Amino acid sequence: MKIELFHGEVAKPIRGYEGLYSVTSHGRVFSHDRIDTAGHRHKGRIITPKNNGKGGYHFVALFNNCHCKQCLIHRLVAETFISNPDGKKEVNHKNFNRKENRSDNLEWSTRLENHRHAVLGGRSYRNRKGRYYGVHLTSDTSYRKRWRAQVYEKGKTKSIGHFATEMEAVYAYNKYVIDNNLTLLLNKV
Repeated sequence: MKIELFHGEVAKPIRGYEGLYSVTSHGRVFSHDRIDTAGHRHKGRIITPKNNGKGGYHFVALFNNCHCKQCLIHRLVAETFISNPDGKKEVNHKNFNRKENRSDNLEWSTRLENHRHAVLGGRSYRNRKGRYYGVHLTSDTSYRKRWRAQVYEKGKTKSIGHFATEMEAVYAYNKYVIDNNLTLLLNKV
């Protein structure tokens, strides 16, 4: 099957699935024409991505020798089209749109870089139970001090402590960020 590419779109085989699947620089995955083990002929086609339900990332299921693997499309595009000389492990969407898997919208990053990008872009990892950066209500009712303050630095989550009120946790978070010269957003109080 001849897959029609958009202007400027490039297709390359997916590593480990050469001759079976390819991915394009625009984030489209397609299968190649093939004959299965029973001798049936299958025509290549564009594979419709599915939403993983965990943050809105798209994935496809790839088969090789009767083994199925679910692969995130943004990772396939990054691994195929973007060099990673520093060995960074995460792929960041530059425009914050997780459905936009074009190679020019993706970049390799560390977890810290990815987190900073989200925070500086106004897409922080605020907890659903808290109104402030780095502060959330713990679900453990055995704590008298149920508000937890934490920061994400050097690839790890660091707990600042547990506090009786939300505002105490906010002040502790802000103080920690200032005292340690972190490039995280401060809470407005």
